[in-house]
Amino acid sequence: MLFNSGRFLAFFGVVYLVYLPLPHRAQNVLLLAASYVFYASWDWRFCALLVFSTLLNYVAALGIERTRGQARTPRLIFWATVAANLGVLAFFKYHDFFAQPLAALLGSLGLGGSLPVLGVVLPVGLSFYTFQAMSYTIDVYRQRFPATRRLDDFALFVGFFPLLMAGPIERAGKLLRQIAMPRAVTVDLVLQGSWLVFWGLFKKVFIADNLAIHSRWSFVEGNLGTGPLVYLASLTFAVQMYCDFSGYCDMARGLAKVMGIDLSLNFRLPFSATNPTEFWARWHITLRDWFRDYVYGPLRNRLMDLGLPREPAIALTIVVTMALVGLWHGPNWTFVCWGAIWGLAMVAHRLLRPLLAAAAASPRLDRALRVLGTFATVNLFFVAMPFILAPSVRQAFGNWGLLAQGWTGANLVAAGPIALTLAYFTWPLVLVQALQYATRDLEPLGRLPFALRLPIYVALVFLLLVGGATRGEQFLYFLF
Repeated sequence: MLFNSGRFLAFFGVVYLVYLPLPHRAQNVLLLAASYVFYASWDWRFCALLVFSTLLNYVAALGIERTRGQARTPRLIFWATVAANLGVLAFFKYHDFFAQPLAALLGSLGLGGSLPVLGVVLPVGLSFYTFQAMSYTIDVYRQRFPATRRLDDFALFVGFFPLLMAGPIERAGKLLRQIAMPRAVTVDLVLQGSWLVFWGLFKKVFIADNLAIHSRWSFVEGNLGTGPLVYLASLTFAVQMYCDFSGYCDMARGLAKVMGIDLSLNFRLPFSATNPTEFWARWHITLRDWFRDYVYGPLRNRLMDLGLPREPAIALTIVVTMALVGLWHGPNWTFVCWGAIWGLAMVAHRLLRPLLAAAAASPRLDRALRVLGTFATVNLFFVAMPFILAPSVRQAFGNWGLLAQGWTGANLVAAGPIALTLAYFTWPLVLVQALQYATRDLEPLGRLPFALRLPIYVALVFLLLVGGATRGEQFLYFLF
């Protein structure tokens, strides 16, 4: 069931009407049952993996806490649980990615060069709920959160249906605490949640799904030949991906909010970032925080313990971490390159920080550098898109080569209709996000005077009804 489908609307309507009058514990039971029904609607067999992930991390956290005074047992339980979580993820998501180079290596050593390429189906949401469940076990091991004794609460934490398919990736300290406590549903929460659901639906159905036609025509069908076309296709897919994923996250937050549950913000105006590091503090925030806390920090400290100087250790850790972020997005070397490109850009910005700090002494120069930084960061996001879409690293670099070609008047005119199409579908996004940026408020419409809000609401509803795509496109991050 897609959030933008009639089936989900009916499903959520029934669940919500039953949910409201129930006491706290009965609400949790209902949400847990609804979450498994929702997940089973994709493929009931996937529920076995969700149960496995839940029981594995629930039992492991209890074992870690109960053996805390012993010398080695908690560490053994912890690493065995991490290995099991990553093993499941590696099998279902990365088997073919690792099998092919391993087979080539064995062949070069004369040990036989054939390993089965299984073509395993990736269960929807596996990357997200595996990371969420792992974060709980890690936090219990680090003594940042106590192990819960209530299996039903923990099962709901792992499988809560609004975020089950594509996040945000929550921590136990935020979501599990809310699940364990009674919740109040207020008029303000319902209004805020309803706006988030509507705005997320608009970004998905009016912007992302309509732009999907062009990005598919350009990249998948190979209709690229000039620099303007590659750039516009990259820009189009970048906007599509942003509206698709942030639209999902807005709807997830809105659905949870009308039930009295607050989920983490996953996007904070990323296209206003002035440098690559800030961009990743604004884009897919919960994934960035997960890698920062559980990969970047420990790896950096380990390298420094081994004697590597601080700055080289930080630079190497940034590149490795971002390459792993890329790999998390997909089992292809193109994604690894995409992540590494961002890592190198972040290292370059780190090296330039002393110069930027000196320039801040002049307000006019500082303002100009910020504008230039935003332009460079946003364009890096756009031109890195071929590494997300191209089937091979060679083709991705080939598209990069095309970026420098064909910038003639005729080719610019030929790309004009695509640019106009992009402008037509994205102007509402620019308008709303300009309001958000100007007011420093990510939900400004609820605080504007009603006389200003009403025409915006009417315009958005009209556009959605008249121009919203009806194909029911799957959310892009379901594939990750």
